[in-house]
Amino acid sequence: MEDTTRVMLRLKALFRARGIATRGTAVYHADHREGGLTQLTNRGARFRAEALYPELDVLRALRPCAKAAMVQEARQDPAWPVLQSIPFVGPGTLHEQSPGPGPSRAGGSASPWIAAAYLGNSTASIT
Repeated sequence: MEDTTRVMLRLKALFRARGIATRGTAVYHADHREGGLTQLTNRGARFRAEALYPELDVLRALRPCAKAAMVQEARQDPAWPVLQSIPFVGPGTLHEQSPGPGPSRAGGSASPWIAAAYLGNSTASIT
């Protein structure tokens, strides 16, 4: 999931470094890409953006599977019952996350490993 964030930040940085306004998330959407790419007059910057967009598409497609696998692994950890008792991390946020291109806005998007780190748990499957 860090890879998706890294690619998104690199795309925004390409535009911002050239003084092109990139409010919100429109710069990432496929229907706004051509308009954004035409604003990049530098061939090198345009090439980098054209290379980053397919990478972003692949990472967004993989993200729900990675998130589901992460939650599946967390369920096997002894700290799972403790995590379920934490507000905004517990039931309804960890095990019922809907697949989507980004983090859930309606509830906690914290991973079980982050929550476990705050609780001081350091079991082998969390680290």
